[in-house]
Amino acid sequence: MLVDIRELLRKAKKEKYGIISTSPVFEFLIKPILSACEEKHSPIILSVTENQMIYNDIDNVGPAIIWHAEKASVPVAVILDHGKTREVITKAIRLGFNAIMFDGSDLPVEKNIEKTSFYAEIAHTFGIAIEGELGYIGGHEGTTVSETESDYRYTDVETALHFYEKTGVDILAVAVGNIHGITMFAPKIDFERLKEISETLPIPIGMHGCSGIKDVDMKKAIACGLSKVNFYSDMSKNIVNSVRKMVKDETFVNFPLLINRAQKVAYETICNCCDIYGSTGKA
Repeated sequence: MLVDIRELLRKAKKEKYGIISTSPVFEFLIKPILSACEEKHSPIILSVTENQMIYNDIDNVGPAIIWHAEKASVPVAVILDHGKTREVITKAIRLGFNAIMFDGSDLPVEKNIEKTSFYAEIAHTFGIAIEGELGYIGGHEGTTVSETESDYRYTDVETALHFYEKTGVDILAVAVGNIHGITMFAPKIDFERLKEISETLPIPIGMHGCSGIKDVDMKKAIACGLSKVNFYSDMSKNIVNSVRKMVKDETFVNFPLLINRAQKVAYETICNCCDIYGSTGKA
């Protein structure tokens, strides 16, 4: 069932578990992802990421995500992830997404506040939620990062409170050592910073770039107040590694079997995430 993301995340924040936010990218991954959550009785957030629209436009995958979300037996929210342009943000609203994210994390703080406030007013006019991002983490979904980003900017607690008060965002994505993509190093999460931000702000906290973070660290981050867990690159890596084994045989030409394998791995990956993040049984 399609539900308000604020409802999902308020409960997660109160009960200290994390909810997966992931992008299917293509329609054939929507069903296995949702099937995993139905198996685990877990809520989920499905997203379309603006920078992934080079693979599949929001006009194609967006309506399919919403249709499946409405038919699902578990609570599902649908969000535009890392929205950058007015064209894509307004399109997501028109398509029926019940949350948007404006990512102004690469802007100076006051400019980020100005633009996030603009989109927050639009979102709230339509009765939907908005996520903002403060602090810059760099990297890219579905890629491998060989070293730390030189321009990484941690989220400051006082600035986070100022940002929330000025913009009225419903969710805040923070930078506390996380990074997009698969890293060649173990990300070091600043748990105290995360805990202080979560305790200072009355809204749920999100963290993008959760792939590559050790399971024990993810559990600790959730205990420190993380509610929205953006996870994609590890699922992509697991699918590629599994499919790669099939195509080593040069006589293999059965494309549908590759799709089936990708679906199976996506299902297994999401099931595992539900258990790690503590959302199993929370639907």
